[in-house]
Amino acid sequence: MEALQAVKDMFPRISNSELMAPVDSVAVSTEKLRHRLMEEGVSEEAIRDSEQIMRNEYAALQNQLLLLKQKQMALIDTLRHLEVPLLKSRKLQANQTGYSWWISTTAQKAGHS
Repeated sequence: MEALQAVKDMFPRISNSELMAPVDSVAVSTEKLRHRLMEEGVSEEAIRDSEQIMRNEYAALQNQLLLLKQKQMALIDTLRHLEVPLLKSRKLQANQTGYSWWISTTAQKAGHS
C-alpha cells in the first residue's frame, strides 16, 4: 500500500479537460532544409522529394505520439479504477483496527474491574 501511495504521489493529478484536450497539429517548416539543399546545388525535384520525405516522417512520429497519449489516458483511467478499491480497503482496515483496539481496551477494563 505504501508503494502504491509513493507512486501515486510521484504523478500529480491531471484534470480530465487536460487529458481529453485535442492535440494541436504542428506545422513543420522545410525552409531550412530547402535552403541548405539549394546551397548544395540539389535539383528542385530532389528538394521537393526531400521535403515530402520529411513531412511523411513527421506525420508518422505525430501518429506515434497520439497513440502514446491514448495509452497514457487508458493507463490513468485504469489507475483511477484501482485507486477506489485501495481507498475502500484502507478505510476498512482503519475501521477494523479501531474496532480491534476498542475490543481489547474493553476486555482489559473488564479484566481489571
